Amino acid sequence: GWGFRFETRLVATGPIVKGVLDGDLLVVGTGDPTINHRHPLRADVLDAWARALKARGVQRINGHIIGDDSHVEAPGWGIGWAWDDLVEDYGAPVSALQYNENVATLTMGPGLTPGAPPVVYVSPSNHGLLLDVQAATSGEGTTPELRVLRQPGTRILEVRGRAPWGSAPVQTAVAVASPKGSHGCCEVATPRGCPAIRNGHSLHFDQADQLDACPYLFERSTPAMAAVCVPVSIVGRATGVVHATRIDRPFSDAERDRIESVARQAGQRVGMLRATAQTQLQASTDPLTGLLNRRSMENEVRQLVKQDVPYTTAILDLDHFKMLNDTYGHETGDRALRVFSRTLRNTVRATDIVSRHGGEEFVVVFPHASADAAVAVIERVRMELVAALSDGRTPMFTMSAGVADSAEAADSAAVLAIADERLLAAKRAGRDRVVAVDALAS
Repeated sequence: GWGFRFETRLVATGPIVKGVLDGDLLVVGTGDPTINHRHPLRADVLDAWARALKARGVQRINGHIIGDDSHVEAPGWGIGWAWDDLVEDYGAPVSALQYNENVATLTMGPGLTPGAPPVVYVSPSNHGLLLDVQAATSGEGTTPELRVLRQPGTRILEVRGRAPWGSAPVQTAVAVASPKGSHGCCEVATPRGCPAIRNGHSLHFDQADQLDACPYLFERSTPAMAAVCVPVSIVGRATGVVHATRIDRPFSDAERDRIESVARQAGQRVGMLRATAQTQLQASTDPLTGLLNRRSMENEVRQLVKQDVPYTTAILDLDHFKMLNDTYGHETGDRALRVFSRTLRNTVRATDIVSRHGGEEFVVVFPHASADAAVAVIERVRMELVAALSDGRTPMFTMSAGVADSAEAADSAAVLAIADERLLAAKRAGRDRVVAVDALAS
């Protein structure tokens, strides 16, 4: 209600003797948003803390000041946020102990000359964000542009745009990705962002604060952290990294050798799994459209029958496809098949079984759907097909379909035969229509 107030507690972990707190001071937060330099009452919050400590006789702390933000658990966002909103100031995550509303200010100004990198920095300085600047200084009089992106789960800000030479700096507010600080995981957003992959060989660092340490390691909260980064190669191409860290001591040569052995074995294993998956995919799908082939569709329907799942089968056929092929060539015909298969896949449900039965004939099986429901979907496919062909890159064509319910026959082959008879009826009735349960739906 209107009278609610956030409470931030100051907890002493040791005795107070002659004005000295001999121990740590815990600052236990519950979400107070006014602890920042952006709020008009920012001075009052910190002054109130100081007055509270003074009232308890504390003049000096012989220990650390430790923040406790465990009151609010991750993720800190409500349901329905889009990933590209999370970099904005209004998308900052909520935490129990937040400073500056978990928001930092990014400033970009022009470099020394047109074409030079711009000057980019973030304040306050302890923001914990990494910068990947892909912007440039543009010519004098051009329009300034500043765009900031951040992949979910990382602290890397991608800064894009241009800063006109001689212009004033521009600013934007950005959300701090991890208000609780680094979580200890490597935050490289893509494989190519890892120095080990770019260099093509293993890297090891004895300490995070050494001069040539990886910048992603340097940003960690523990300077004594050691790391080993080994590229994982699949068929000669580095596609991932085995990343190991330790705080107490550097990795020995024998330990690094074992980590490299793990990376090699991982690459070989993943490569074998990929090859197996590719072989299985090629055996089960149509190479032109990517849809299931006839044998795979029959296997899927066999499982439905085994589980006693009711379904509806539809056979769809492109009208006058031979004429289209003969008039415009096989390349255009293949493009028409791909357009239709993509339209079909995008229109039906994810649980529906979609296959290319052969040539220009397609079969869709709708589990737990009546014939009427299937007809409604296929009619929507017809409308979506008109929209997909409206760009003019593929000649216009139509489709006909026959529909049969699994309750109309004893086995799947008989259901398919009934749907095929109704497809022929649709063709005889003039094409560009759906026939179901011996009735026409135009």
